[in-house]
Amino acid sequence: MKNDYASIGRAGSGALALALLVAGCSGSPGVGSMPSGQSLAQAGQHLASLVHPGVACTAVTNSQNFNGTAIPKGSYIWFSSVEQLGGGQSKAMIAMRNSNITFTAGSQTYTIKSPSMRLHIGPADLKLRWQRLGKRGKQGRFLMRAPASTAGNDYLNGISYLVPVDLPGGIQNVTWSAEFYSRKTASQFHWQWGAAVYTTFDTSYKALGIKPLDDNHYVPYNSDHAGTPENFKAYVTGGATGGGGANYTGGLGPSISVTSCPT
Repeated sequence: MKNDYASIGRAGSGALALALLVAGCSGSPGVGSMPSGQSLAQAGQHLASLVHPGVACTAVTNSQNFNGTAIPKGSYIWFSSVEQLGGGQSKAMIAMRNSNITFTAGSQTYTIKSPSMRLHIGPADLKLRWQRLGKRGKQGRFLMRAPASTAGNDYLNGISYLVPVDLPGGIQNVTWSAEFYSRKTASQFHWQWGAAVYTTFDTSYKALGIKPLDDNHYVPYNSDHAGTPENFKAYVTGGATGGGGANYTGGLGPSISVTSCPT
């Protein structure tokens, strides 16, 4: 959590605040910075939602390509994302909703719905858990509390995907999209994701032993990246954005600057 970004509070005057925000859409860190990878129109909708929280939050997209290794049917792809909070923020609540991963292989388009995630950062003990929601617990979300000012990234959502057919290597434009919300005051952070292939895995998130933080001063006290499924490391192999070996989350893609929508 090292990068320095100014947090944006609720505006007292909607029109004035929106004008100031749009004027700041240069991509540089600070008030009104436009999330990279978004058009000015998209950014305008996103900034409007900061001024008028009743407006739906614009989804943020983050895309990268898979490497050249084919992924056999019956393998699992573990998609995991991480965040790094802007400097100067001692606490934050980030809710990740309406989260989906899409890609096209051959003539087939795949859409993978990921769980939602709620991350609290502040003066609290580290805790990551899976909460069942909906009838018979078929739906759920990740809940995590993390102390502020830790080294490196925090885990921010993941999805286990059982590959239904043989997938070719080199799939282009694999895109993770999501809406990000916060409570009362917007938060700014960097968002990245990676994807690793496993020969054996589990769709029960409680069974994975997901590492919450990069920081090796916290459980499980090792140098693995946040998002590592500690209980299945022996089964990682090459494919997606990873090369196997000790790369348990795959290589992280572009770092997208995100400003959450306050609610």
